[in-house]
Amino acid sequence: MNLGPLALRGRKLWKTPTAPLLAAAPFIAILAAAPSQARLESGLDLSAFDRSVRPQDDLYRFVNGGWIDRTELPAERAFYAAYTELADKVDGDLRAIIEDLASGPPRRQGSAAQQVVDMYTSMIDVTRSDELGVSPIRQSWSGSTRGTHAKQPYVEW
Repeated sequence: MNLGPLALRGRKLWKTPTAPLLAAAPFIAILAAAPSQARLESGLDLSAFDRSVRPQDDLYRFVNGGWIDRTELPAERAFYAAYTELADKVDGDLRAIIEDLASGPPRRQGSAAQQVVDMYTSMIDVTRSDELGVSPIRQSWSGSTRGTHAKQPYVEW
């Protein structure tokens, strides 16, 4: 009996030809049950091209002209590019994740999730930061740098 890929140097890897399928069945079931995700696109955005411009005349305008024409520069920005747009989306997504985490069920004290929420809330609370000033880190300055280097004298705040 020729088992093809199921045999290796005369030794059988599986007792029956269907054994590999049975071994893979749990993984196949997991993949089949997983929700289908939208196909992610990558590569060049051809709609950003400005075909009215010859590439040898102005390559930048040829490649980016469509995006430049349809993208409005936000009033609060002096500069805006495709990666700025991407960075804004990532910032928004991260904020949503952290706020969702903060509004969720209680987290275990000291866990990574709790540390992220604590840091975020401390950064958002500008009033509290103004009240505290530098006092939370003043102790780390206490004499540790005094006189360590002649060109960098200790500065008393």
